Amino acid sequence: AEAGAEITVSFAGQTAKATAGADGRWQVRLAAMPASAEGRELRIQSNRDAAPRVLADVLVGEVWVCSGQSNMQFGLGGANRGQEEIAAADYPRLRLFTVPNVTAPQPADDCAAGWRVCSPESAGGFSAVGYFFGRHLHRQLDVPVGLINTSWGGTVAEAWTSGPALRAELPEF
Repeated sequence: AEAGAEITVSFAGQTAKATAGADGRWQVRLAAMPASAEGRELRIQSNRDAAPRVLADVLVGEVWVCSGQSNMQFGLGGANRGQEEIAAADYPRLRLFTVPNVTAPQPADDCAAGWRVCSPESAGGFSAVGYFFGRHLHRQLDVPVGLINTSWGGTVAEAWTSGPALRAELPEF
């Protein structure tokens, strides 16, 4: 947001406000709420913009990070009975987010990706391990499940550890 802008976030009957810092960053916290498969709107309004930003069909439930190397990146299409699994991947309360594999010298604040409803069109390239895990949770808990796939096959283990943590144990790093 623009520095100093007043931000109002509304979702599921809650409203929270924040002021954007000099760097444009802001954060609000909403109170914990029970899981809900009811798709609702999340509205973000800045006092500097005429129209709010509206995110539609937002669910409340579990969110899990599926992270790792090649075993986690392995796509559902390559799994046993993969094409059958893809054809049956109709789970509107299961949401998938894949972080693109882009190298960067520092952690990034954002990426060019978005949430997708789990369907035969979206599931094929998603992590097979992540998909089966999320589907199992969704079936067992009967709540919406969001899966964030941030895996990259062939990467070295050090790429998954922060620089300060590595230097603390390995000064030569």
